[in-house]
Amino acid sequence: MKGKVFILFVFLMAMVSSSCKHKELCMDHNHNANVMLEVNWYLKWNLQYYIDWETQWNPEWKIDWSKIVPPEPEGVRLVAQKHDDKYKQTYNLPPGGGPLELQPGAYSVLLYNNDTEYIIFEDAELSSALTATTRSRTRSPYSENRPDEVTVNQPDFLFSSYDDDFVIDEKEYDATTGDVIRIVVDVPMYPVVLTYIVRYEFSSGKEFVVEARGALSGMAGTVNLSTRRTLDDMVTVLYEEAEVSDYGVEAVIRSFGLCNFDPVSTDEYPNGHFYSPDEIDSRTGISRQDRPRVDEETRNILTLELALRSGKVKTIETDVTDQILKQPRGGVLIVKDIEVTPEEGEGDNDSGFDVDVNDWGDHESIDIPM
Repeated sequence: MKGKVFILFVFLMAMVSSSCKHKELCMDHNHNANVMLEVNWYLKWNLQYYIDWETQWNPEWKIDWSKIVPPEPEGVRLVAQKHDDKYKQTYNLPPGGGPLELQPGAYSVLLYNNDTEYIIFEDAELSSALTATTRSRTRSPYSENRPDEVTVNQPDFLFSSYDDDFVIDEKEYDATTGDVIRIVVDVPMYPVVLTYIVRYEFSSGKEFVVEARGALSGMAGTVNLSTRRTLDDMVTVLYEEAEVSDYGVEAVIRSFGLCNFDPVSTDEYPNGHFYSPDEIDSRTGISRQDRPRVDEETRNILTLELALRSGKVKTIETDVTDQILKQPRGGVLIVKDIEVTPEEGEGDNDSGFDVDVNDWGDHESIDIPM
């Protein structure tokens, strides 16, 4: 073992002191396994940029954190690709990690959780170019009214970790037992899907609201799993089941965040930074379903649809670009002074939105490369 413990490269130095969760390893009896992964999940719902919600959270805001903070995933997938011949090996392990066998050599190693439902992994020749996106979906009347917008499901919680130079030495054996001496590898798994908490604060008329839902436009459609950079393709994320609360309407939106954002900390940018589309790695040249590209004119529009007791649907659109630029990877969006008048809302219709099969779009199976 040569006294050496290999540690996967840590991208976010600012998160070293952050909370993480680790399960006990699944210890099997593979005496030839020469690597022991110890997986630690950084269960963060947002990444600090200009606003630090750990210090600026309003104590009067009450929220069900089980809907916001990601749970520990059910398993982890490791894709190891040798430098010399590009041969890939894939392992699926329990959430805490476990033993595996790799032949001596230098590898590029990518890890991500393998329990997602709505994530689509767009495979590539190189593991460093693997990207994740989410399934497109339509919802009337939103999609009909905005035919130029690509609407998508919210992605599942997703984590990743990457090391471009993971070196495995020749196996060494215990002189007493004859078993392979295992290299211990500490793997920090960082979130690439974050959460926006949306607070619609009403000035009047909350009592007329039966049901609420909406959308958030101008968000990233794809993320590179090795760098955790978002790419420049743009989507609108649909959200459902917003809750009527004591102050108005509260919604939760999961997203990859804003386009062209790199969360990796540097001396110059300790909380990450935006980058030019020209800096996008050519290895990530996936078509990304011909989605529109973000530009300087792109705005982030937050839409709220309210099903009222009168049977009417009231739609409210708010430009939240300035708020999201300060929170490119999750945070809190606040819209104040929402009003529903008695003329708009009075009635005895409690049925909410008229949801049918077409309203939700087609349900499709998801193929995940193994």
